[in-house]
Amino acid sequence: MRDCFDLANYYLIRNQNEGCGDVITSTKLQRLVYYAQVFALSLLGKPLFNEKIEASPDGPVIRALKLRYRYYKNGPLPVPPVKIDMSKFTPDEAAILDKVHRIYGQYSGWKLREMACSEHEELQQKKDACQGNTFMLTDTLTRWHKSELGQFAQRH
Repeated sequence: MRDCFDLANYYLIRNQNEGCGDVITSTKLQRLVYYAQVFALSLLGKPLFNEKIEASPDGPVIRALKLRYRYYKNGPLPVPPVKIDMSKFTPDEAAILDKVHRIYGQYSGWKLREMACSEHEELQQKKDACQGNTFMLTDTLTRWHKSELGQFAQRH
């Protein structure tokens, strides 16, 4: 199975290849990977990666990504010197990565942080697989996100 770094590489490389103009910071990358996981769980019923998503004051965080990019703070992240290996993803998973990029890639890291934090407050109230400050998006949360995705689709 892929790990969160496969998704991170996808977003970093795609952003550079498309010349999006906006850099990807650690905050923005965290949220793009988080939203890809949410979409996959809600739409496909399975995760894209196994790393846990943790509750933090700044919203949901994937610790492995946080550790890898901690020295960059709010600066631009480097583009990895690899090609995107799309064979790691099914066509449905690749479509989710693309959709998350098209919907959320336009926002700054701070805007995405605000969006995820407001959702995170509701997730915190509904979390059902909790150990310390770590939670996984399980059935209850996936149902909540399906409802949210339905409302989002109607607005956009």
